[in-house]
Amino acid sequence: MIVGDIDESMALPDIGASSVVFSMAVRGLPKGSDELPFLVTATASGEPKICAETLKWTIASLSAGNANSLRKDLCVIQFFFDFCSVFTPSMTVPEEYLDYVIYAYLIWRQNGTLIHDGRSLLAPLRWRAQSALQLRREFITLGRFFWFCSATFGYMPFGHFSTATSPTSPAHDRLKNYHDLKDRDFFTHLSAAREFWAQQLGTSMLVPPIARAPSQSDRGTRTFMQEEEIWEIVRRERNPVFRALWLLAAFGGPRLSEMLNLWQIDVLPASYHLPFLGYEFNSAPLVLKANPMISRYTSSISRPECTREEFFKRHFEGRYRPRPQYLPGNPLRAGWKSMGYVNNTLKISPVYWINLDAARLFDECASEIRDFHRIHKTSRLHPWFFVNTADPGGEHRGLPTRISNVQKAWDRACRRCRLQPHHWNRTIHALRHYYKHKAQKELKIPPEFLQIMLGHRNLNSQRDYGRDSEGVHSSLVAAPQFSNAGL
Repeated sequence: MIVGDIDESMALPDIGASSVVFSMAVRGLPKGSDELPFLVTATASGEPKICAETLKWTIASLSAGNANSLRKDLCVIQFFFDFCSVFTPSMTVPEEYLDYVIYAYLIWRQNGTLIHDGRSLLAPLRWRAQSALQLRREFITLGRFFWFCSATFGYMPFGHFSTATSPTSPAHDRLKNYHDLKDRDFFTHLSAAREFWAQQLGTSMLVPPIARAPSQSDRGTRTFMQEEEIWEIVRRERNPVFRALWLLAAFGGPRLSEMLNLWQIDVLPASYHLPFLGYEFNSAPLVLKANPMISRYTSSISRPECTREEFFKRHFEGRYRPRPQYLPGNPLRAGWKSMGYVNNTLKISPVYWINLDAARLFDECASEIRDFHRIHKTSRLHPWFFVNTADPGGEHRGLPTRISNVQKAWDRACRRCRLQPHHWNRTIHALRHYYKHKAQKELKIPPEFLQIMLGHRNLNSQRDYGRDSEGVHSSLVAAPQFSNAGL
């Protein structure tokens, strides 16, 4: 293969760009390819040179038969290099955060630079806001180039600088996770990149607002988290207890206090739907919300013997009592709000899952937690399901999880995803609001069924709860997004 020399016509245009794409006739190209596109960048002295990394990528792409959109792909890399030359002119980016440069690029491409005044360092690029389809294509192109350079050269070029990396870096893992997101969720995670760069640069002037971020008026009314942020938190959570809590809150809808009041007998395999609720549903585990004081479901559904409050007195000799009975400030306290029940005798109501993928992931976590209970024989100490499983010192291992520990774990989970906790409704309770929004607006659950799912006591009678429980289930299963709205 022979490539011609750079001539005078290849001078870089003075429009804020530091690179430009050219094409030339080359002998030996694969059949159907008449010209070889290549990227020319500027040296430190301003002289043009062919970018070696993109040239090798171009040749490899041609050999693989990917010639149709190659020039467009090089234009994307050109825009990206131009962006890097003004956005990070003298910054060294650690390997684990290299993908955040790509996310910053996408934010500016999404918003454009023409809307900003002359104080913006990116104003000379003169970009117009791009469509979601175009941004998706650019993201895929940059991901492919990122992987090729890491695997071939051991570093990633960013125009004026390069950083050593490998295909197994955390940055690559994040790129892979975002690759298959639904179109409506694809850009919601960019809020993390915006906050990351605002912290790194000490100012938000360099990072424009995200186009799909809530407006000032919307921020005052929206009370739920973005779905992609929730899934990102779930993906990165390794502790099975906390991962189960995030999944259950967002896709099952209980309050945090209701989850911490769950007993081990309240989290059951899917086959228990029939004896408890009267219908079969083998696709999701059964989670029961039982009144922690007066529920008569303590061991058997067929032989209700005593209330849960009485059960504590009989079996734990005053060591523990129902969590709502502890005074405020006690670490074991977890309150309980009145709710409607499907079974008024046992005072229980099920969790209605709005996402089967989330239910299955919860089931995996529940299996790990049950194994922990079995190995450590925790049922001899107390009946609760959510316990400390990762206490390094062992002092609190197997003891009931405290609300304060869950709140700290949530803050860590958000920061792990480069999200600011308690900002833009990133709270545990906002997961319940997401559950309501998803069921109401996207799954189109009727209001009377939604009230049952949330446990509100504003239907006409307890008989309605028992009669309509199967109706809630049927309405969920019939929703088009119910079975395919997962990871």
